Amino acid sequence: MNRWSCAGTNEDVWINGNRIKFFSWTGTSVWTNWTDITDPFLGVTSLAFGNEPNDGLVGECSTKMGNVIGTHYDMNHVDAINHLFGARSWRTNPVSLYRSHANRLKNRGL
Repeated sequence: MNRWSCAGTNEDVWINGNRIKFFSWTGTSVWTNWTDITDPFLGVTSLAFGNEPNDGLVGECSTKMGNVIGTHYDMNHVDAINHLFGARSWRTNPVSLYRSHANRLKNRGL
């Protein structure tokens, strides 16, 4: 990540002579579902980020690694792993997001 511009970098990163492809995405909505018992907790933890958009646990800037797919998803940190019985935003389905990414990797031959 480029610390000074809050932007992603090239998706190809070389580590110990091995090419690693980085892709990233995040949500920037903390309160996503009134039935999700984790949203109030994330609402409190999100205050630590001040005005920076965040998912309740990680600031948007910190998520931008490699090829940034998007930071616009209506989900918080817990929604991103489809935790707690699938209580999540009505607008972003994390399973579909991961399925799309798997297809992206497959189409690139990875």
